[in-house]
Amino acid sequence: GGMIAGVSEIDVSDWIQNSDCRLPQETKTMFWRCVQSFKPEDRLALLHSTAGMSALPPGGFACLPGNRFTVVSGYGNLDEALPMAATCFNQLSLPPYSTESSMRTKLLIAVRYGAKGFVFM
Repeated sequence: GGMIAGVSEIDVSDWIQNSDCRLPQETKTMFWRCVQSFKPEDRLALLHSTAGMSALPPGGFACLPGNRFTVVSGYGNLDEALPMAATCFNQLSLPPYSTESSMRTKLLIAVRYGAKGFVFM
């Protein structure tokens, strides 16, 4: 169940439906597969580091304040760069990764170590 303060269990299909994912198809598929494979706390950490919220509003992603959750293509050395977040725009900038496991590892480093992992724009 959800907490009174907001929703703690993130429904990935709601997330996908209410996101603006400006990535090449293959990268987009990899990204959502990564998110689906995350533990609930890692999904929340991703939301927190991208949108600055520790829980979803009761109406889910459609009710995210400000911009829709947005994922854009980032830059950086293949498989070395970490994702970047712009919390004021609810935007995640995802560098090109050659494999899903590489993307997953970098996303988890970024969300678990917060500002130390993420490069904030």
